[in-house]
Amino acid sequence: MDAVNIKLILSGVFLLVTVITALVPTCMIFSRKKKLDTYTYETEAVVTDMQRRNMNVNSVGHHDRMWVPTFRYYFGGQVYEKVHNVGTSKKIFEVGDKVPIKVNADAPEKFVQVNSYAHKLAVTILYIIAALFLVFTAVAYILF
Repeated sequence: MDAVNIKLILSGVFLLVTVITALVPTCMIFSRKKKLDTYTYETEAVVTDMQRRNMNVNSVGHHDRMWVPTFRYYFGGQVYEKVHNVGTSKKIFEVGDKVPIKVNADAPEKFVQVNSYAHKLAVTILYIIAALFLVFTAVAYILF
């Protein structure tokens, strides 16, 4: 195999990883937008509890201690109090904080935060990783 083929294969692999890594946060953004558009009832939830909990952080069962809020909100004359399914490594809420949410009118136990720190952080990290792989692609193409 000559140097040109190695250069093309290596650049192609890095480019493929770049595309895949960029597609994941893009899909996350569109999925969240669809959920925000679908969940029609906007209200404020009150943080009633903040606890550190063990949460699964990857597919191989690694657990990490994350700050997880419990939200209380009203919909259709009922009170809902739900432990959020998303945790963060830093404590971003205090008990008593009011957080804008959108509730699924068909399933009021389901909600989404209007502004999610965890979502923004995850998307940003994944785009940075994609940008790094794009740099690796360019370096592999230029140097090899």
